[in-house]
Amino acid sequence: MFFTFPITQWEGLLKQTDVQAKLDKLSAWLDKEYADHLCTPEPDAIFRAFERCPEHQVKVVIIGQDPYPALGVADGLAFSTKRPSYIPASLRNILIESGNPMAKNGRLDYWAEQGVLLLNTVLTTRVSEANAHRKMGWESFTESVVQYLAEKGQPMVFMFWGNQAKKQAKILQKISHIAILESGHPSPLSANRGHWFGNNHFNLANAFLVEHSQDPIDWNLSADTFNREPRLF
Repeated sequence: MFFTFPITQWEGLLKQTDVQAKLDKLSAWLDKEYADHLCTPEPDAIFRAFERCPEHQVKVVIIGQDPYPALGVADGLAFSTKRPSYIPASLRNILIESGNPMAKNGRLDYWAEQGVLLLNTVLTTRVSEANAHRKMGWESFTESVVQYLAEKGQPMVFMFWGNQAKKQAKILQKISHIAILESGHPSPLSANRGHWFGNNHFNLANAFLVEHSQDPIDWNLSADTFNREPRLF
């Protein structure tokens, strides 16, 4: 396996034999895909969302589509970016809705450190080719992650952004101890048609967490929190 899933942080998930089998199958395919094509993110960042947010800390799950296809932008956290001072249009709309319109950096590690799992339904793609890795096995794996977290019995918030992400919301409809929030994708195409701004997801998530005796997420991304080095677990 040329990439490494963070086993120690996600032991409970990997005890599901079907999840391990899905990872093994993905590994074999990705090995060849990354050898034959220029792909993103870098191999050691594919599972970075799981590294930054261990399963015992998850309080909120934000589910997007697939990584930014531009070279050197995706950092393994959905919607986050490692390129200094570069804010893609979708992330800009997320920052505006979350109360961070003046943010100058696109790294979202600060949210992950507080228990926000920033998860795309598809974790890789080819450079310059959005959705190149759809229907190659990722959706089955991430669906298992979502279902596993929802069935742990802990109060948790799930945000599904965009039609691709909303497909995974259907498996959770009958689980009572979680909150399901759905909206259009934050991309300009969706946001400019009225499907993003005003969804109030960030406030609704915190209201649910407080109601269930959990600390709310500090969504504020000041200059200091943006530019500090990520905390290691």
